[in-house]
Amino acid sequence: ILLRRIINKNGNINIAAHSDMRLGYVEAVGSVVELTAEEGSILNSGLEAVNVNAAIANFIAKNNIGTSAMPLSTSLRKLAAISYDEGSLYISNRGFLEAGYEKEGIGYSIMANHGIIRIENDIDMVVNSVLSPRGGVYLESKSGSLFAGKAWCAANAAEEKYAVSLEATPWISPVVSNLYYKSYPQDLTSFNVLAGGLSYFSAPQGTIGVGYAVEQGRDKGADPVFNPLRVNIRAFTNQSAQGVVPDYPFSQGGLVIFAGGTYPGMKVDTGKGNGTLGISGLIEGDICPSATTNIYPSVGIDISKGTIPGYVFYYYRGRGANLCFLRDTPNLGGVYIAIYQAWPPFPFAALIASLRKGFNAYYGVLAPSQFLSYYPSAKTGLYAYHPLTPTDTSAFDDIRLDVGAYEFIENSLKLKDKNKFYQYYEDQEKKKKRKRKTAFYQQSLPPSPAPS
Repeated sequence: ILLRRIINKNGNINIAAHSDMRLGYVEAVGSVVELTAEEGSILNSGLEAVNVNAAIANFIAKNNIGTSAMPLSTSLRKLAAISYDEGSLYISNRGFLEAGYEKEGIGYSIMANHGIIRIENDIDMVVNSVLSPRGGVYLESKSGSLFAGKAWCAANAAEEKYAVSLEATPWISPVVSNLYYKSYPQDLTSFNVLAGGLSYFSAPQGTIGVGYAVEQGRDKGADPVFNPLRVNIRAFTNQSAQGVVPDYPFSQGGLVIFAGGTYPGMKVDTGKGNGTLGISGLIEGDICPSATTNIYPSVGIDISKGTIPGYVFYYYRGRGANLCFLRDTPNLGGVYIAIYQAWPPFPFAALIASLRKGFNAYYGVLAPSQFLSYYPSAKTGLYAYHPLTPTDTSAFDDIRLDVGAYEFIENSLKLKDKNKFYQYYEDQEKKKKRKRKTAFYQQSLPPSPAPS
């Protein structure tokens, strides 16, 4: 059916159909629009610039909700949706948006059973519950930020009519076999995003998982920044999973992000040599496969779109296949920042300094290259070798030389500051003089008589 133009100025709109539903313009400003295509899809007819204009929208379809070529165009404040059989979700929204929402003790999620989820918003988006166990999740705020909202375990059914199956996914268990479109949000220590395919979050002018949106109305108190976006992404276990990571000239892990802004009024220095910067991203959870950054495991960083101006931190919550992991995350300061810096890369000089402070570092005259090796019986297991060359003797700038080391290199090293080792030279000269005197004295003695 075609919903060419439907307007209710004083209440909700609820329409159900057994076949495909093509949207022209549906309006219920300040109210709820609920559209259900029991045996079909909910599609954009292309006849209007905006398909749905309402405070809240609930979309339920067996198959697709929008398409990649023509997403549903909406102007909403809160969105819930489910493709409960074979299909994907493509939605482009205008205005502040909550992706998934809670109302009267019920959590309404955004779900795809066998497909991907792609939600684009022009300004800030609060991500509450977005679940795609067999596909990737793409979230973008074009001129705002992506904020973490409430994160509930959708396994606690409030209504069992619409659900996505966990069969043959990493999250299946004897206790939990489905995630429900309507659930009781009893556990608010779960994830904001679950995905079974490669996923991508983008905020070209904002931040991801840093702080709170003004619309969230939370008293920020003493910790205005720490509100990481919580994820459970296990893309490597399902070969048929559909990813949404755009093409760019390097390979990354299960989740890749790009954030072009920093949180206002907050700057930190991690002590890793990158200096004082703002914060662009905070991600917490389980990401498989992992990206390769300063840390492992890690969120992936997309640098093909430009420079990420601030720090990105990732806190690994290794709960494996568990659906609802409990958080016991440290606060923003101290060790958290110092250890879990995924971006920017550590400067090389800072990396060497870090190795010197944190491990037993050994330096030797080797080939003109550097390498790391592991020795299982050692306490730390990490040894760093800094080769000496005729033009590079910097390995000895910050270390003390003992006698053995000096004897080994005395014929190939020109010291920069001999005064620093004056006492050592003096002692060595005295020893050499005594040796010369002893040798001269022994040579001047007559030969000893042969024993009779």
